[in-house]
Amino acid sequence: MAKYGSSSVTINVDDSGGVARDLTQYIRNSVVAEIESILTQSHAFGDSWLEFLAVGLRKLGPIDLEGFYDDTATSGPHVVLSDLATGPASITKTITIVWGGGKSVASEALINKYARKSMPGALTEFKAQLTPTGAVTEV
Repeated sequence: MAKYGSSSVTINVDDSGGVARDLTQYIRNSVVAEIESILTQSHAFGDSWLEFLAVGLRKLGPIDLEGFYDDTATSGPHVVLSDLATGPASITKTITIVWGGGKSVASEALINKYARKSMPGALTEFKAQLTPTGAVTEV
């Protein structure tokens, strides 16, 4: 069984022109791609325990990215991740996370949060949240 570390992970997000930008070198937080099956409660009168049924929908939870701020004109995280969704016609971004060994998860996503944060005596950082929408491709 193969084991992989953070050096085996790559994270790509489309810029506003649809070009995949490698943000791997900027990301410094734990990146989680949590897939969830949507359930509905199905218990009835007389039941003493909660029961659930799957409704047939799944979702990929929000993906949080954090790291050092960089406003490089075409490829830095500020340019790629500060393009917040503004309405129903907002263009989605493709986010692709490749785990070691070539296994990956990819989805269209809307950027719903972006922040710059700074503290005295520290480098400026960014924080963004991408909310996947639609089908997820897992390889």
